[in-house]
Amino acid sequence: MNKFFIYIVFVSALVLTSCKNDIENLSISKSKVTDYYESGAYETELKEALKPAYEELNKSSAKKGDAIVFDVDETILSNYAYIKSIDFGYNRQLWDKYLLNINADPIEQTVKFYKAALEKNYSIIFLTARTHDSYEHTLENLRTRGIEVFDTLICRTRELEDAPASEFKQDERKLLTESGYNIFMCVGDQDSDLLGDNTGIKIKLPNKLYLTK
Repeated sequence: MNKFFIYIVFVSALVLTSCKNDIENLSISKSKVTDYYESGAYETELKEALKPAYEELNKSSAKKGDAIVFDVDETILSNYAYIKSIDFGYNRQLWDKYLLNINADPIEQTVKFYKAALEKNYSIIFLTARTHDSYEHTLENLRTRGIEVFDTLICRTRELEDAPASEFKQDERKLLTESGYNIFMCVGDQDSDLLGDNTGIKIKLPNKLYLTK
C-alpha cells in the first residue's frame, strides 16, 4: 500500500479522534451550566465583572445628560429559570409568549449597581433587543422588580426584528447622543451590547446561556 496513502489515513484517523474527543456530551454541558448558575459561581463572576463599574462610578461626577445604558435580558433581568425549564433550548414563539408573562427575575447585583448610579444622578436608559410587541410587558416586569426610575426603555421595532442586535444598538446609541445624552457607560452580557461607537466605559457581565450577534 502506498506509504503516502497510509499516512493520510493515519492523520485522518487522528483528526477524527481528536474532534470526537473535543465534543462534550450535551447533557454534561447542561449540567455544568446548571451548576454554574446554582452553585454560586455565577454570583461570584458577576461581582467581579461589576467591580470596575463601581470603581468608575465612584470616581465620577455626573453632569446633566450623562447616562448609563443597560441591556435588559441577563443584565438586569434573569431568564435562567425559564430557559432551564425548557431544557436550555430556544423557540421563538415560546420566547415571545414567555415575555408576556412578566416572569423574569431581577439580577440583584446589577439592580444594586443601577441604584448606585441613580444616587450619582446618572440618567438610566434600557436598550434591549426585545421587540416592541413586548415593550409594555418589559416595562411592567422592570417596575414590579423595583426598577422603576429610568429615562427610557428602547425596544426593536417590527422593521428591525431581524437586524443584528449590535447594529440596532449602535444606531440607537447614536440617536441618544444626538438627542443630548453623553453615554458614560454601557452594561451588558453580550459583545453585541458593547460593540461600536458611543459606548463609554464597557462593562461585560457573564452569560453562559446563549450568544447574540
